Amino acid sequence: MSFNQNIIKQTDSIAYQFTAKDFDLSYWQSENGSVALSGGRGASQKILIDGQFYVLRHYLRGGLIARLLHDQYFWTGLHKTRPFLEQKAIEQALHHKLPVPEVVAFNVQKQGLFYRASIISRYINNQGTLASFLYDNELSDKLWFEIGKLIKRLHQANIFHADLNANNILINEAGEFYIIDFDKAEIISSMVASAEKNVQRLLRSLLKIQKFRGEQNLPFYFHLEQWQFLLEGYGE
Repeated sequence: MSFNQNIIKQTDSIAYQFTAKDFDLSYWQSENGSVALSGGRGASQKILIDGQFYVLRHYLRGGLIARLLHDQYFWTGLHKTRPFLEQKAIEQALHHKLPVPEVVAFNVQKQGLFYRASIISRYINNQGTLASFLYDNELSDKLWFEIGKLIKRLHQANIFHADLNANNILINEAGEFYIIDFDKAEIISSMVASAEKNVQRLLRSLLKIQKFRGEQNLPFYFHLEQWQFLLEGYGE
């Protein structure tokens, strides 16, 4: 295997042939119709290819190590790279008919002992994340119940979402929910020990946003009473 490699993998569901340029954020940031997307740690851009919208996300590190490596990861083989594992989790979710965005391509740039990576997924028409929706709108008890059912389906598919927070759930105009950003998601044989941890991660994110918005004297339409409807949906 060569010291440096530029690897592009794509699914058969799209005829377009991706090149290195398509994974270049700086290129898309100068293109008309391309829009930067907020939320999450990765640098994400809504892009237009052959009349269809997609989301390009570049993998960025978090925590203290980000100061040193920023967007570099240790190379231990293609099958252990972040985008390869994310695509695997997404394919598992799609197999179980979960509402998640299909990964159409990813790019891994190997340089010696390290690699950088980006991933392109289908864009989901939406009216915002769960977090941004709650800035201005009350979510009905029925919809909180539906979120709980969706998370239960995710766990029944043996998928542990590593960062199930209020910015990684989208809502569309029909009141339907989608789960996004499966970076570091895991397919595990039993969710017994991890399910509660996953659900509590979402609650903590809601409470954190609620506290921040309150400190800024800004509305956030979430109340702990509504959380019970989510738990009821999960337990159905």
